[in-house]
Amino acid sequence: MVIVYDDADRLPTAMRSVLRQTLQDIELVVVDDASTDGSARAARRIAAQHPGRVRVISLDTNSGGCSRPRNVGMAHARGDHVMFLDSDDTIEPDACRLLLERARATGADFVSGRCVRVHFDDNGRESVWCPKLFEGPAVYGSVRENPDLLNDTLSTNKLYRRDFLERAGLRFPEGVHYEDILFSAQAYIAAKRIATIPDRVYNWRFFRRMGRRSITSSRADLQNFADRIEVHRRVDALLLDRGDTDLRLHKDVKFINHDLQLYVSDLRTRGAEYRRQFLAVAGTYLAELDPAAFEECKPLHGILAYFLLLGDAEHAIGASDFAGRKGRRGRLLTDLVERDGRVYWCADQLDTELGRAQLDVTELEFPEVSLADVELGNEVRYMAVTGSRLRLDGELVNPLGRIPAAPAPTAELELYDLRHPRRRVRVPAEVVYGRTRIAWQVDLDVARTVRPFGVVDPQWVPRLVLHAGDETYVSRLTADRAYAGAELPVRPRLGRGVGDHLETRLADGGVLRLHVVARGVVSRATVGAARRIVSTRTGRRALHAVIGVERRMLAKLRPPPTPVSVPAPAEGPVPEVVGATPDTDG
Repeated sequence: MVIVYDDADRLPTAMRSVLRQTLQDIELVVVDDASTDGSARAARRIAAQHPGRVRVISLDTNSGGCSRPRNVGMAHARGDHVMFLDSDDTIEPDACRLLLERARATGADFVSGRCVRVHFDDNGRESVWCPKLFEGPAVYGSVRENPDLLNDTLSTNKLYRRDFLERAGLRFPEGVHYEDILFSAQAYIAAKRIATIPDRVYNWRFFRRMGRRSITSSRADLQNFADRIEVHRRVDALLLDRGDTDLRLHKDVKFINHDLQLYVSDLRTRGAEYRRQFLAVAGTYLAELDPAAFEECKPLHGILAYFLLLGDAEHAIGASDFAGRKGRRGRLLTDLVERDGRVYWCADQLDTELGRAQLDVTELEFPEVSLADVELGNEVRYMAVTGSRLRLDGELVNPLGRIPAAPAPTAELELYDLRHPRRRVRVPAEVVYGRTRIAWQVDLDVARTVRPFGVVDPQWVPRLVLHAGDETYVSRLTADRAYAGAELPVRPRLGRGVGDHLETRLADGGVLRLHVVARGVVSRATVGAARRIVSTRTGRRALHAVIGVERRMLAKLRPPPTPVSVPAPAEGPVPEVVGATPDTDG
């Protein structure tokens, strides 16, 4: 079955992925959750083309979640097996056939297959959900035979026997989000036989910056986190009622290793009130967990949870920055401490036995690991704007003093085109060496330094390039939300019709970026008119023509250009200070 709410553009793709299955004996039930955008009409148009195979059910009022539409769909399903599909996702052509064959061969109550997350906002990058669970086919008599099955909290990559769902009384919990977590836990606990296949069956299509995000992807709303905690409490109660304390511990470890990280990674960009409420919700629930979970989870995730339990958001964010990079270098934004032959994450909380045990990161071998395998944290401490001039002060982490003082390090601030990274400019930066932090300062005229086209290069990323002896260290700039929203005038090569300012914004993890925006009267009017024109077919053709011109002009540039030398600022107006005052104590 497919559930949909206001997703008329993507719904047809999801439905066709079902109708094109190699297994033809399929009934497609579409449940429309009182959409306002014509989703029901789109579903009925396709249903009319496939009489007898598609049924469309429309709810009178929107439920605000996924649970009620799925429950309604289950009540109307007539097949022997049931599979769930969201309107913005698809299933592979052989998905139903492979899952059904496995279900019949094993007698399993449900069969799981490989789910692949497709990141459409990241050039279609793919990542496999819980890859270790789907390395090969397997059959389990109970979830206790492989507790890692509980990590697969999706309901959508599975084919269920309908009589199993009825016998176990399984329904999605209404009135709360993250219904999959509870539904999947109930299914795993109730099942007498579970099977898996290594085949790709489900495509979880993720559109973070290309259209509206899903309910469970909108983590800026604190209720989102509160709902996740509520669902985890319901799972806890279910496991404890059955006496499954070992499964409860396994679930707690997964919560610390995965669920917390999702929210703390964005915490830097949240306001003070959000942080306060988040810490209250997180701390209360973490206090309910088995203390053994803090010991059995991954080291940095344990540190993250420990600081949340203490109500320390800053240190939790720092641990998240390093822990959350799968397949990439972790970003180190803490001052490591070495005492009595042991290395600790920071100097705080080392006066207690629990603090020393929790913050001991000796096993991560920071004194020996190549700094090329670590992204050195670089924090903006001060920002000031005077006309088109931008002053930045920052501090680069020097872990355990491993970047030497001699020869004296030098540095440049580099700004590069996010879409065309080889196109970049550099300006010299002043450097003051420190054994734990290396301070730097730069002052540049942005209008003279950066000349974007405006359409093909709307985002520019600043980063520091530090030279120390034979080594070069490149680090992105991390900033607090107070530094977002500063605007500097700029002159795009295509004129003010594509924008007239660069605005500071924060990307994931608080990484600083500069975005081309329209702020002046002429630019706003021109850009507004252009957007209305581009909404038409003729306008889109014109836009592609403009982009083609920009790309040809861009191709004529010879990357990388010669570094730009910016003179010292002349006497002028008092700068607009953004964020905190720089530390003058050295």
